Amino acid sequence: MAGIYKEPWQIESFFRALKQNLKIKTFVGTSENAIGTQIGTALIAM
Repeated sequence: MAGIYKEPWQIESFFRALKQNLKIKTFVGTSENAIGTQIGTALIAM
């Protein structure tokens, strides 16, 4: 049970770190491509 609970928590921690470090307030799209493009654009802007 602990392993099942831990995985979503790691994903949430990852996205929280991305939003804080890349100054992303919200993700525009929900697809893998849209999120990848937004993260890539934020990295270029940094």
